[in-house]
Amino acid sequence: MLSFAGAIVPFAIVAIVNATTITGGEDFRGGVSFLFTPLGVMLLAFSIIQFVDVDHRRVWGSIVALFCALEGALVLAFFGTSLYSVSRVVQFLLFFAGPVVGLAGGLWGVFWKRSWEKTAATPGIAGASRWILVGGSIVMVLEFPFFLVNSDYGWMFSIPALLVVVCGAMQYRTRWNRRQLGVLIISLSLVAGWPFYGLLFQLSFGVYTFWGLIAMGGIVLSITGALKTIVQKESATASGDSVTPV
Repeated sequence: MLSFAGAIVPFAIVAIVNATTITGGEDFRGGVSFLFTPLGVMLLAFSIIQFVDVDHRRVWGSIVALFCALEGALVLAFFGTSLYSVSRVVQFLLFFAGPVVGLAGGLWGVFWKRSWEKTAATPGIAGASRWILVGGSIVMVLEFPFFLVNSDYGWMFSIPALLVVVCGAMQYRTRWNRRQLGVLIISLSLVAGWPFYGLLFQLSFGVYTFWGLIAMGGIVLSITGALKTIVQKESATASGDSVTPV
């Protein structure tokens, strides 16, 4: 999950630089959008693959670590050369924290040896829980820049996005009623995606349209995972509850 933190920063940088006049002019904004948007997409994609494909997590963790190192270098190049005010220092530190945390997540994937199925409270829905966690994390990652730029209302939709991740973790680590949690996850996912629905119907296809498409993919993943937990047969989810007599 730490790897997703590294994917927050490129999207946040693009949103903040294009919505404020804190840094640079048009050329600077164009360069930031050109470099950080694809970097954020790549980091998000490889973070998802690292989380899903646990059999090859060392390979994907190494790739995530390399991309986060590149992200840190770009943050240093764009925002670390003109630290002549408190606001710029704070901005740089916030931007640079993402690559550091993402690098830690990539290295964690390289050295992590625990099995996803074995650590689940109910092994039968471990895979579906992973879908929920991945989808909810995608939406939460993309909600964060909305929270920074649209401070008047953005936080309202960050809460249900965070709750989707929390409910996915509960599906994975606890034995709560999986059907009730599944219905709750579907409802929260639909609410969390509200800021992105309008982006899909813009006349011009731009960065924010692509942003909305990725968010819709996260919502579909979390809803699909929730539906799988709802329709899963009891015999499949009870496999972790049975105890073999000695």
